[in-house]
Amino acid sequence: MEREEYEEIPWSALVPAATPMSRRLATLAMGTVIALAVGFVGMRVLSPAPPRGVVVDTAPDSDPEAGAPGEPATDLEPDAIGSAAKAAIPDAPRIYSEADLMAVLPEEEIRMAVMRAEWFTTDFFTVDGDVGAAESLRAALPGLGSEIVLPQEAPGGVSYVEWARAYRVEPKTPGRYVVSVAFRMLAGTESTGLKRSDVRAVQIEVVIDEMGRAAIADLPAIIEPPSVALPLPLSIRPATPDPAALSQLIDRAAAWGGPASVLESGRDTRRWRLVVSITDSSGLLWPLIVHSGSI
Repeated sequence: MEREEYEEIPWSALVPAATPMSRRLATLAMGTVIALAVGFVGMRVLSPAPPRGVVVDTAPDSDPEAGAPGEPATDLEPDAIGSAAKAAIPDAPRIYSEADLMAVLPEEEIRMAVMRAEWFTTDFFTVDGDVGAAESLRAALPGLGSEIVLPQEAPGGVSYVEWARAYRVEPKTPGRYVVSVAFRMLAGTESTGLKRSDVRAVQIEVVIDEMGRAAIADLPAIIEPPSVALPLPLSIRPATPDPAALSQLIDRAAAWGGPASVLESGRDTRRWRLVVSITDSSGLLWPLIVHSGSI
């Protein structure tokens, strides 16, 4: 058998021999790339940050065609220059009319005004012997003259505010509100005892400052209390529920705190209505209504 022989050819023989000229060109090209990269990075690091805005000189004797002294000419297009100038110039503050300010009332200011008006009404009409009450009221009314004597500063009876509720808020000027407050008092002397007054109403003028603090502008002003609508007639026909429904209603009434007795029973188009008398821990009888189902 005849033996085959293979001749090995090195890979370097297949690549054209590099001439000194080609080596020199390759080295030069690589050096050029490295120099450009280093120069670009150096320019980004060392160059100052671009200005955030464009300064517009509006002096009458300035030449709009020439740049400011010592400033290089810009290469921006006219439209680009206009956009940059508009972005750099802050918007002029908008002037709001009183109608604009009053159109939308700040909800937080209204809540603050209502709270302060109810608070001041309660303090002003409460006379319970607290020695610091008059001083607190005068601090809230710095313009109050010394010739005006508060009831907290004079001997006399006592007065308690049973409840006070604001029912109307009227804006007077921005940050200034007139709050109408209805309230009821328990007042009297040691000999007469306490008596419940009619519902009364006053207007309290409240000013809200820039920090959201509420101040009282003046003494309470007397106004007519809010009107009350006439009572509505009942559309109940007399009827007696079945024993199971009656027992369930009586048990619900007894949960108030004591035994319940039925005074009246009736029904409208949707549910039963029982008038019951319930005795609580005070020993008083309370006539109340028990309904079957929800309202």
